[in-house]
Amino acid sequence: MLQTYEGTLWGNRIDWIDEPPHSTLPLRIFVTILSEAAEKRQVSSQEAVAILRKLSRTDPFATIADPRQWQTETRRDRTLPGRA
Repeated sequence: MLQTYEGTLWGNRIDWIDEPPHSTLPLRIFVTILSEAAEKRQVSSQEAVAILRKLSRTDPFATIADPRQWQTETRRDRTLPGRA
């Protein structure tokens, strides 16, 4: 399975942002350079409005007859953090 680790490349050194990979052996890696334009792309207000309008037309909750019952059942499916 491929795993992704985020870091910053400084010449021939990688500074890991999150936990680095744990290994005592050399690791074969591939580095993908992300362009700053792709990382920092901002959505204009007109684009945001268009996206929100499109989302509102999808009506994802149309199949839920009773929202309160649905929410109760959904919360029962998982253990809440810090609770047994």
